[in-house]
Amino acid sequence: MKKHLMFLVCSILLLSFAKAQAPDLVVSSNSYFNASGTYKPKGTYNGKTYWVGPETINQYCISFEKFSKNWAFSQWYGDTNSLFNTLEFYSSTLEIPTGVWNNRLEVSVAGPGLKYTSELFREIEKNDGSFLDTILVQHNKFNGQKFAGNDGDDFVAKGYAKIANLPAGLEAAVIRKTDSTLELTLLKNALTHDVDTNFILTFTDAAYANGGKADSTSKNSQKISINFINIYRVAKSGGDFDSIQQAINSARDFDIIEIGEGVFTEVITANTLRNITIKGMGPDKTIIQADTAPKIASNRVFTFANYECKAVIEGVTIRNGYSFAPNGNAGAISVRQLEIRNCRVTDNHAFSLGSGQTYAGGILCQGGLEMYNTEVTNNSCDNVDQKGQFLGGAIFSGGYLYIENSTISGNYSRGDGAGLLHGNATSGKAVKNQIVNSTITNNVSGNNGGGVNTYDSLKLINSIVYGNTGVKGADIYQINGHVYPVTLVNSFVGNIISNVGDTAKLIGKSLEGNPMLDTLAFNCASTRTHALLEGSPALDAGTSSYNVPVLDQRGFEMINAKDIGSYESVGALVFEIGRDSICLGSLATLELKGSHKSGIFEGTGVSGNVFSAAELKEEGFVTITYSLDYEGCQNFAATDSILVYACVNDVNQPKAFEVNIYPNPASDKLYISTEKAMATDVVIYDLSGKVLIAVTVVDQREGISIASLPVGMYMVSTTSDGMKRVQKMVKL
Repeated sequence: MKKHLMFLVCSILLLSFAKAQAPDLVVSSNSYFNASGTYKPKGTYNGKTYWVGPETINQYCISFEKFSKNWAFSQWYGDTNSLFNTLEFYSSTLEIPTGVWNNRLEVSVAGPGLKYTSELFREIEKNDGSFLDTILVQHNKFNGQKFAGNDGDDFVAKGYAKIANLPAGLEAAVIRKTDSTLELTLLKNALTHDVDTNFILTFTDAAYANGGKADSTSKNSQKISINFINIYRVAKSGGDFDSIQQAINSARDFDIIEIGEGVFTEVITANTLRNITIKGMGPDKTIIQADTAPKIASNRVFTFANYECKAVIEGVTIRNGYSFAPNGNAGAISVRQLEIRNCRVTDNHAFSLGSGQTYAGGILCQGGLEMYNTEVTNNSCDNVDQKGQFLGGAIFSGGYLYIENSTISGNYSRGDGAGLLHGNATSGKAVKNQIVNSTITNNVSGNNGGGVNTYDSLKLINSIVYGNTGVKGADIYQINGHVYPVTLVNSFVGNIISNVGDTAKLIGKSLEGNPMLDTLAFNCASTRTHALLEGSPALDAGTSSYNVPVLDQRGFEMINAKDIGSYESVGALVFEIGRDSICLGSLATLELKGSHKSGIFEGTGVSGNVFSAAELKEEGFVTITYSLDYEGCQNFAATDSILVYACVNDVNQPKAFEVNIYPNPASDKLYISTEKAMATDVVIYDLSGKVLIAVTVVDQREGISIASLPVGMYMVSTTSDGMKRVQKMVKL
């Protein structure tokens, strides 16, 4: 009896001691507001310790669930009777649930420990085995412990850190930035870079000061992954693959798929990829379609099925996708997160059978959308019964939202948000969502928010949301307008209303008037825009603040001040050679700069955007043409000339000759002024090289009569004492 009693007492004491020894936990989370911090053991629940987090607006708890046999992360309302609102599960029966929970929480035991800002190095897109990433290793300075050494020390060189299994050719450096932060980088190039691998970073006792030790510091040894990029080329002939689906099937995370010119008719699915980049030759050259015409395809164009996937898509047209199902959604693209650049997303449709929910006629991305220089047009969502819920004729986006230099036009939703339906407010924390220098017009909703239907805060900068159709909020409809405002900066919004029926909650106000948009057209570009008509109040009315883009959707630079919307009114192409003349055979090269990033330069001595006279054999004027090869470019071309001549003194660099011709422009007389008033031979040419006037000026006070010359541009050559100079002159 005494033995049994003694055993019971010991068991109680051991149990009490075990409970008393339950450690604090540290939680780190970017997914749950106010979840990060130290969690204290509160008692036992279902036979295991449970922990409660800091007392904040949202207080949380970690406890063990009896029936699911999983750890649970829940809201804490004061007692275990209220542990029913489980937010995350962690499949483990460990006594202490340390580890990463579904990529949303990281739980560790309180004590000295390291945190890594990343556990991955990714090869740069040059695919040369090099890396630009940096990883910070951060010490939590528990009980005053910290890193040893001095700022600037390389812990690898000093023996404070050991690197194991690093691929041949690479070197690692771990540089101390502060007493709590180290920076890990990879130097040089991997000799082979086609198979992903990892290496181990381990710190020795010498890495720590103030009593810190390697064996008592959590994450003292860490596996770091190395991801090498494969570039697969899809082409009609001569590529690695002749179909995009084949390339997707071979790709791994962070690989790049380059697609050549042509029309590719495919329905493409990626089941496991978390990161992929797809690049075409331009939306006018690379066309990806689900079928040959709208509304006959069997599915959307792209399906990225992994819930964590982020896709980057550049330089393609995506068309004719058709999500035709009981609950049709995403006619063109379905992905968690999307970054899309310089694309056309057009003629895609989502259609439900019966009266099921239908959404995202074009693009569906629940995790976030970044869109640049892209046209989204003529997409729709509808169903056979013409009733039910319809959300996002062109785009349905949750999470963060950033749209820049894009046009959303001519889309249809039988319900809400024909152009864009966006919502993230239900996450409990508003995101900074912006639409910058974009145009949203001519979209039609059968219910509310013809242009934009938003659940969250939204900021418009230099943008136009005007001329859309909807029952309420024809241009913008605010679901939570009384909580999350719309901010307007130099923007036109025709009609905006809140769902509570009162005046929409705005910061700033819409510019007055009709922005006067032209019909949708290519306007000398590979994506379509709405040009601004003459007299539009959007001309030169934008702001250049807020890091707005320098170029417009088409790639044109602004003239005078920034316009509002995705189209910049520029009138015509302009370019500069940079000089009036150059020596025959000169080794110097001249960079040619034009007003559009895709302009093509043509002429003798021209290669790309560089002019050289090194290989030229004859003197004379060289004419250079600058043009664009897009639809709607009939009047978009410019020419200029440069005089190539045999220099008297030096074939590469003529002797300096200070001469001034004035006035310039001139209408009647042209005067010549040299440094020592020397006699000067003057020849005036037209741009074809024809000599029009040839005189010798002895008295520089007497001008040269140019009254007989037609209005235009001319070249003036001046020679004196073996020195020569050529300049341009404009005759008025």
